[in-house]
Amino acid sequence: MSDVDNWISEYMKYVDRGVAMIPYKRAAIWKEFFLNPTETVKKDNVSIGQRIKDLYVITAFDLLFMILIMGPAVLLGTVTSAGVGLFVYGIMAAAMLVLLTVYPFLCLLYSLLELAVAKALGGTGDMQANFNASTLPGLAVFIIYLPLAIIAIPLGWLGMVPVIGLCASCIRFPLSLVSMGLGLYSMYLRYLAFKEVHKLSSVKAAGVVILPIFLLGALMVVIFVLIYAMMIAWFMSVMTAATAAGAASGGLN
Repeated sequence: MSDVDNWISEYMKYVDRGVAMIPYKRAAIWKEFFLNPTETVKKDNVSIGQRIKDLYVITAFDLLFMILIMGPAVLLGTVTSAGVGLFVYGIMAAAMLVLLTVYPFLCLLYSLLELAVAKALGGTGDMQANFNASTLPGLAVFIIYLPLAIIAIPLGWLGMVPVIGLCASCIRFPLSLVSMGLGLYSMYLRYLAFKEVHKLSSVKAAGVVILPIFLLGALMVVIFVLIYAMMIAWFMSVMTAATAAGAASGGLN
């Protein structure tokens, strides 16, 4: 067990270096939340505007990492495919810009759904405290995963090299597993944060985490079914009109 503790301690040193690299002082608080969520969520109860600013910061860094990882491959595709890669890169850049603009507000909308569930279960926290509890886990996971995200940049470049690219892929696979594990752990951090800010029991706090996921999933299914039904109705109307036009044309002949 001591070896595991030593490994974690060494890794956290790299996390501290990553925090020092980011020109944003509040990044240190996100690490603190990962280590001590209950106390930090009470201490760092900042305004909604400040938390949206935090989300803009990590989104900008996420997009920067994506560009650095995928950039060489896109440039290579541009050279070898007569500019097609550059066109694809432009579309991706536009999509990233849209994501950068709307992502924090999507987080705010989802937080409102969580707040509605929390209030229905007897939660006492206000909108600001709920938004902080909802977003701090994602910020904490970002800062903890930062050293591995930096490692993923050269691995993405090596992926273009024959044979070596296969080795790089083998290394990227466990990194993706770590990312998934941290994503699951962020749900536990969210549970602890909601339990604290809303003064809920363990079961109800878990409900605030889980129920919005099912509600959003159900909403997406309903929207998909409605869109599918509208497409079928439109197709049937077109076919009916085409059949009627064909019958009328045959009658005239």
